[in-house]
Amino acid sequence: MRLNCIEALLQAHVHDINDFLEIGPGMGDVSAYLLKKHPKAKAQLLEFSERAAMQLQQRFRDESRASVQTHDLLQDTRAASFDLILAFEVLEHIEHDLLALERIHRSLRPGGFFLLSVPAFMNKWEAGDDWAGHFRRYEKDELRTKLHGCGFEICALWSYGFPITAMLYPLRQVYYRRQLKHAQPQDKTEASKQSGITRPLHAPAWSPWLAHAMQPLFLLQHLARNSSLGDGWIVMAQKPHIACP
Repeated sequence: MRLNCIEALLQAHVHDINDFLEIGPGMGDVSAYLLKKHPKAKAQLLEFSERAAMQLQQRFRDESRASVQTHDLLQDTRAASFDLILAFEVLEHIEHDLLALERIHRSLRPGGFFLLSVPAFMNKWEAGDDWAGHFRRYEKDELRTKLHGCGFEICALWSYGFPITAMLYPLRQVYYRRQLKHAQPQDKTEASKQSGITRPLHAPAWSPWLAHAMQPLFLLQHLARNSSLGDGWIVMAQKPHIACP
């Protein structure tokens, strides 16, 4: 459901990419999609999980346009390097999220885009948030205020996941409560490292069939994009060509 929104927002707003950065890419699916769609683009994949970084290096070993890095985003001092920065289900793992947003803003070229997704609504906190090492879920106004405060203009702020995430909520609760019960205790850092590459019930061979079968759900999600019915936010933001006062 999130990938469907990502594709729609990229097609609507981002037409030419030379250099992009994906933060916390997990298995690297979105970066692989963009490299295929933009043959001249170069990608940097920033992943602080050592295991995930090794898997990314293996996946992109024959792709000269992609590089995998493991340094800390909060220590990043690059300025105006990228046309596009991507971060899906990342900010909720970072205690100092405002500092992360400032670093991301600094790393974008003027006019560049930042596409992100985060879980929505603290009152929807669930076992999966504990399992993944989240610090927070985001309210809509909070997310808007933080992005504006760091100098971004918001092009689109959509709710995503309706109706399927509500339908799957009981199953997710059972699954993640069981995981928490049987797993060794972990701090948020270690929990975050494993969350991006652990995919319960994930079967890549089913993906094309599922994408076709879910077309009606994609339509319902699109119709509800400006509501609060989903359990996640996905945002397309832009760094202005002229700095905001």
